[in-house]
Amino acid sequence: RSREPRMDFYVMVARDSQAAEVLSVLTPLEKIPANKLFNSLDRSSKATATTTTATLDQIIDDLFGRGLTPVLTGVILDGSVGEGMEHSNVESVEPKTKLRYRGVAIFRKDKMVGWLDEKETIGYNYMTDKVVTNTGFVMGTDDRPIIMEALRTSTDRKVKIINGQPHIYIKVKTISNVQDVPSEMDIGTTEAMNYLTKEAEKKTVKLMQTAYNQILSKYNIDPMGFGHLIYQHNPQFWYKFKGKYGEDYLAEIPVHFSAKFKITRIGTLDKSFRSEVKE
Repeated sequence: RSREPRMDFYVMVARDSQAAEVLSVLTPLEKIPANKLFNSLDRSSKATATTTTATLDQIIDDLFGRGLTPVLTGVILDGSVGEGMEHSNVESVEPKTKLRYRGVAIFRKDKMVGWLDEKETIGYNYMTDKVVTNTGFVMGTDDRPIIMEALRTSTDRKVKIINGQPHIYIKVKTISNVQDVPSEMDIGTTEAMNYLTKEAEKKTVKLMQTAYNQILSKYNIDPMGFGHLIYQHNPQFWYKFKGKYGEDYLAEIPVHFSAKFKITRIGTLDKSFRSEVKE
């Protein structure tokens, strides 16, 4: 333990490569690769919800907290390590070697046990109230996509003890707009807005349910921090509950998901101009 180091840097996992190799790749806009990784991860986590950030102090809290496990974003080398270390890598418009974020690593205490893919990561971020903004799509009535942008998102996480059993309630609230409409559906009606709202809510709930089911069935660990929620709600109950089920407690917790979307803007065009074009 040294008094000099700061704790507010992001920690990530080098995927299929060595950490030293990742930190040796020269990048076009930043002279120091570590700065590029920090800035791009910071922007990515706020704009896409396909990555997540974790500082050193947060990781320490997760390692020693009750009902918590660390979650770290993975970074891969796209290209040759040798070429990435050459100055020629930053002298062309398209670098030969790039650093990309791919997947999120989940841990059982200090041991990594597996990866979450992009959709599972989005579901995890919704469950843990880590989504800032996000862009996704729902299918219109003609089975063509309508792109929606989440402008502000918050997740309400509550615990209720019912008949001696803890229940977790996860409710996502999102204010969004319609960003693009490849579909020829007319979105300028109340019926269309209700349809888009319901479809977006169903898709968000499905993302959370899928991520939760995959984590439970594959790894049986609790990166969502549901155990920690129970501990905060009632410490004495948590000790009894954890003592009864041990590390398998997650399977004994019913989790209820819900989502509430509000569409505030749809733009100036209700439907695509293509429907007006004469053949």
